[in-house]
Amino acid sequence: MHARSPLSAAILVALSLTTAPRAIRAAEPARADRVAARTLAEAGFRALQAGDYATAVEKLEQAESTFHASTNLYFLARAFEGQGKLLGARRLYLKLVAERLPADAPKPFREAQTNASGALLALDARLVHLRVVVAGAAPGTQVVVRVDGAPTELSDEPLHLEPRDHDVTASTSDGRSATARVPGSEPGDRTITLDLKATAVVESLAAPPPESLFAGVLPASIAFGIGAIGIGVGIGTGVASLGKVRELKDACPQNPCSSDHAPLADSARTLGTVSTVGFVVAGVGVAAGVTLLVLRRPSTKDAKPSAALRAAPTSLSLEGSF
Repeated sequence: MHARSPLSAAILVALSLTTAPRAIRAAEPARADRVAARTLAEAGFRALQAGDYATAVEKLEQAESTFHASTNLYFLARAFEGQGKLLGARRLYLKLVAERLPADAPKPFREAQTNASGALLALDARLVHLRVVVAGAAPGTQVVVRVDGAPTELSDEPLHLEPRDHDVTASTSDGRSATARVPGSEPGDRTITLDLKATAVVESLAAPPPESLFAGVLPASIAFGIGAIGIGVGIGTGVASLGKVRELKDACPQNPCSSDHAPLADSARTLGTVSTVGFVVAGVGVAAGVTLLVLRRPSTKDAKPSAALRAAPTSLSLEGSF
């Protein structure tokens, strides 16, 4: 950018407003408007030189809306750049560079256009120029690309972005989407590919499986299974208990038996108790299974049903959660 003294800049602005080319003079506003525009432009330039970019933008925008001058656009772009609004400055530089000046345009106008070309090159070196490639979308599917949440049209030209981090998202009407973070710490040309097909596979793998009949009756199945175990334990220990009783009768045909037969009698009683508990557990398991089948409801809880059968020498218990 080319710095000028406040005095020379004020003269430049004044010249740009009073020595406009013939094509512009043909539509010159009233003298009062020209004077007002010149006053605003000079105030805007003084604010720009002082680093008061907000005031510079305000005054120069007012001057440009009153009377168009190439110098107004150039200084306004510099004020935007001073505010850190690089895309706003770029838009004005582009507008000024593309402006077709007549052959007899005053020197300040031509200088402003030349300076804008150099400023545009320097500014572009600070921006991120991003090309977005969307892959994996079905033919005919509408794809919406958003940059930081704002819908963005893709074209052959790259997206010009401020030098900061950006989130770029591509989404389709069938629910597929892909997002990438573009760091702005490295300005220049960048290309990212958003693969909608890859994200669709991830989403399908992460989706919960539909509820099946087996999942719905699993708690009841566990209860019936424990009931079956109880029956098995009851029958087995019952048969063993009867065997011990017969063995005791053979060893001690007359009552009462001596103390030497006490261990055999205790074993028979313990097996009988375990057999009784086994049949009780069987009854509880069957009853619980029937109840769970009747009252079965879809559940959204994360906890999974569990059950355990705990046996001790004198007891048999059923523990679990459904």
